[in-house]
Amino acid sequence: MNRRVASSREAAPPQVRALWTDLLARLWLAQVVCAQEHTLRQLHALGLRRTGTAGAILTREALLACRMASSFGILIRPAEVQWRIGELARPAPLESHLQGLVEAYRRIELDPCSPMHGPLVRWLAGRQRVHQAQLAAVDPGGARADARGVCPEPHGAA
Repeated sequence: MNRRVASSREAAPPQVRALWTDLLARLWLAQVVCAQEHTLRQLHALGLRRTGTAGAILTREALLACRMASSFGILIRPAEVQWRIGELARPAPLESHLQGLVEAYRRIELDPCSPMHGPLVRWLAGRQRVHQAQLAAVDPGGARADARGVCPEPHGAA
């Protein structure tokens, strides 16, 4: 399957921008959760010594995601990111946010309109693997994802 790449002068399709907007909103929300005291205690209990770095790493990841999107002609509108944050904002454990990041990266990777060049494909797959591993560490029972990195449907979902 050939994927069309948007030039820097050409706007990406709206669904592609929506996927990247969703990713950035989820990164921001995960960063906020990582700064909360109960999450810091949870990370420390898992053996992370410098728990404050988790949020900083997510912030850097969001900045890199913005640069990646921009380099492929995907215009990120801050107002849309803020709107999506408002839609997603709810009290949730770190596991839920990590699951959301895994799914967001997967949706971008699988979207037929997404620009997919070698470095972007590797970056998306790498970030997906990292967050899947983080999810497995935080949720060792595996209730949220299976070993292949595919998210199971919630019970009762059709």
